[in-house]
Amino acid sequence: MTASATARLIRLAAALRAGMRPHPEDAAWAAQRLDAIAAGADPVRALDLGAADTSGRRKALQHRDNLIRGAAAIHLADMSRRAQAITLQHKLARYAASGWRWEASGDAPPQHRAGKLEGLLWAILKTGAPVPTSARQFQNILSRRKCETHCVRNFTRGSPASAA
Repeated sequence: MTASATARLIRLAAALRAGMRPHPEDAAWAAQRLDAIAAGADPVRALDLGAADTSGRRKALQHRDNLIRGAAAIHLADMSRRAQAITLQHKLARYAASGWRWEASGDAPPQHRAGKLEGLLWAILKTGAPVPTSARQFQNILSRRKCETHCVRNFTRGSPASAA
């Protein structure tokens, strides 16, 4: 929702709750949007209620998923997909609760984690995308399309910029 749409809706709600007439510009804006909805427009788009940047979230999720697939392909290749999912779930949860708290502010993983699975765990958390909480979620991510591991391999060699 854009700032102006948010502000307008807050002002409209406040005026209506108080039994007052809304500001003429807000009333005209609302009337135009409601007319569009009545004519069949998507309410979320008509009211400008969509997320400000859904493409940014989508990119973060794709990047996170690619890093998860890459971590499994590079560091856990000798395991079954289920075992990879369980291992990633446990290791990521443990790292998020411990070392990540002190290492999150860096622009790159700490030197002692670079090139290791923990370096990729750092990168997964650094995407800012929600972290899967169950082994089933990890398994679903791992079973989707194959990861192009070249970006992950570049990252594990110490070049996080090329992983993005």
